[in-house]
Amino acid sequence: MSLGRAWDEGVARGEWKPSVSPNGQALIRDSLVGPHLALQTPWAASTARRPFTASGPQAARLAEFNNTTVTGNPLAREVLSPLDGWAAAAGGTTGGAAALPADVHTVRNRAELLAALRPHGRVAGARQRPRIVQVQGLIDLSVDEDNRPLGFEQYRESAFNWPAFEAAYDPATWGKKAPEGPQEDARARSAQRQSRVVVLRVPSNTALIGLGADAHLTHGNLMLERVDNVIVRNIRFSDSYDHFPAWDPKDNANGEWNHDKTTRVGNGDGRKDDDGKLKVTFHHNRYEGTKERTPRVRYGQVHVFNNLFAGLKDGDYAYGYSLGVGVNSRIFSERNAWETPPGVPTEKLVRWWKGNTFFDRGSLHNGHAVDLLGALRVANPTAAVTPEVGWAPWLVGPVDAAADVAAKVRAGAGAGRL
Repeated sequence: MSLGRAWDEGVARGEWKPSVSPNGQALIRDSLVGPHLALQTPWAASTARRPFTASGPQAARLAEFNNTTVTGNPLAREVLSPLDGWAAAAGGTTGGAAALPADVHTVRNRAELLAALRPHGRVAGARQRPRIVQVQGLIDLSVDEDNRPLGFEQYRESAFNWPAFEAAYDPATWGKKAPEGPQEDARARSAQRQSRVVVLRVPSNTALIGLGADAHLTHGNLMLERVDNVIVRNIRFSDSYDHFPAWDPKDNANGEWNHDKTTRVGNGDGRKDDDGKLKVTFHHNRYEGTKERTPRVRYGQVHVFNNLFAGLKDGDYAYGYSLGVGVNSRIFSERNAWETPPGVPTEKLVRWWKGNTFFDRGSLHNGHAVDLLGALRVANPTAAVTPEVGWAPWLVGPVDAAADVAAKVRAGAGAGRL
C-alpha cells in the first residue's frame, strides 16, 4: 500500500509528457504513518502509469515532511472492515488506529490497565485522543493495589450475611415484593465495593488488543458506556463472578438471581425512546455453555449471522434459549448453527418475549435445516409473529454457509487465532 499517486487527468496510459501534461502537487507532513504503508517507495505510479520519481523530467510533485513511522503490533492499528456490520456505518470504526506513540500502552496487571484506560483530561466525557492498549498475559481484575487477590470476604460489608439475607427474603414469607431493609442495603453496598474494583471503563477511540495467544482478563469486566469508536480484539474473558447478585422475585415464575444472562440489546419494554437507535451485528461468535440471551433484543435492528450456539444439557448453565424476540425487536437471523444435546427441541432455540417480528434463513439445528419462525409460532400459538422485520442487512460481505460455521468459528474464535 502507498500514500498516494499522481492524478494525470485526461492522460492515457503511457502518454504523459513533461511541460505538456498536468502535474499536480501534494505534501504529506507532520503525520503518523502506519506500518502497512510501503515507506521505502511510498508513492505509486500515476494514473497514466508514470513511474514515481522525485527528480528529472518525469518527476511527480509528491513529497513527505516530518512524518513519524509507527512500529509495533500491526493488529492494533487495523480498522473495521467497511462490510463488517452495523459498526461499519457512519464512517466506520477505527478504535485507536491513529494513536500517537505516547498513547500506545502495553499492560501486564490491573494497575497498568487502569492507568492506560484513564480518560485524558478532567472530564470523562471529553473527546479522547486515540489510544492503543495491548494486554499481555493473564490479568486478574479482582486484586488490590499490590496485585493481591480479592474475594467475597474482602468486598463484603460487615453487616451482610447470606444466610440472614436468604431467611429475610424467602419467597415463602417475603412474597413477590422487591427486597428492602438492612440485609438488602448491605448486599447492595457490598456489590458496589466489588464493582468499584472489577469494572473498568473503556473510553472512546480505543483499541484494546491482546498480544499473542494468552491474553486473558479474568474476575472482572469492561464497561463501554456513552462511548464510541472502540475495538476489543484477541482477548479471552472468564469468570466475571458476582459475589452479591440481586434477587428479583418478579423475574420469571419463581424469581431470578440475574447471574446467568449473556447479552441484552435494549432496556425495559417501556423504553420506546430506544426505537431506531439500537443497531447491532453479531457474527462468528462461539456461544458454548451459555444459558440464554445470545442476544435478547428490544427495540433493535439486530443482524445475527454465522454464529455457533453449543448448549449444555445440565449444570449451572444448562441450555435455556439463544435468541430472545422482545418488544419491537427486529432480528434478522441467517445461516447460524445450533448444536444441542438430545431432547432440546427446535422450539427452544428462539424465545418469545412479546415481539411481533422475527426473520431467519439458512440456519441449521444439529446439522438439519430448521424453520425457526415456524418453531417460534408453534411454541407460542397465541402470538402473532411475522417475518416482516422492515429492514435487510447491507453493511455485510459474503455470508458463510451454515454447514461451514461450526468448523470456521472453532478455528477462528478466541485469543491467539488472528
